[in-house]
Amino acid sequence: MFPCLILSLSTLLAGCSSMEMIKSNMDSRSYSMSYVMDSIAPITKKISSVAIGSVSFDPTKMGDKTQIMKEKRFLFPLGIINVWEYHDQCIQGRSMFKDDLPSFLRTSLAREINHSGLVTVDTNKQSEYSIALSIDKIDSEGLYKRSGISLFVFTSRSEIAGPAVSTLTVSYTLKKGDQVVRRNTFSSSKTTEWINRKYIDNATMQRDYAASMVKATAYNFKNASGLIVADLNDYFGKQPR
Repeated sequence: MFPCLILSLSTLLAGCSSMEMIKSNMDSRSYSMSYVMDSIAPITKKISSVAIGSVSFDPTKMGDKTQIMKEKRFLFPLGIINVWEYHDQCIQGRSMFKDDLPSFLRTSLAREINHSGLVTVDTNKQSEYSIALSIDKIDSEGLYKRSGISLFVFTSRSEIAGPAVSTLTVSYTLKKGDQVVRRNTFSSSKTTEWINRKYIDNATMQRDYAASMVKATAYNFKNASGLIVADLNDYFGKQPR
């Protein structure tokens, strides 16, 4: 009886993705965090400009590679009917990104300042105002579910990805000369949709899952940049012309 159950379960699992396969496919490509800028530009700008300086980021806050962690295991080998369900947690790694994260934040903020800010970015760094940035937290993780049922010669398998939750926290410090005149911290969060469409192969779904995580992270960078510019506009809007 026991060998039959082992054989039945082995057959059931044969067509399904392993944790290593999921990890490999999610890391097989890297994706750009480009996004469409849709903020509203101000009617007039002030003469002031601001230089964007360093971006502090501890690379240990996000692993080099994606991690797949076991979360739950449900396995019911009942002989005639075998049912199983695996829940794994997928944790985003830097390998998913084409972009360097600190550079992307600096570029995103510069574009947003020039587009919707009351001031402009001083690329020559001669302005009396300067900004220092910090990526305090960045992560994205979500569920990957594998399940199936077998009854005699009939076997049904299902794999579903998501949703994933991406979060980002950034801080900025505005200086006028050597004096700190403004500082603030902003957080943004984005949840991806379930990916449960019919795919020809699971590898494509896993790559799409990784791409959705990167897209959610890009949204957070866009949102955080907008929040920083709104805060800068509040400051510079109160300064004399």
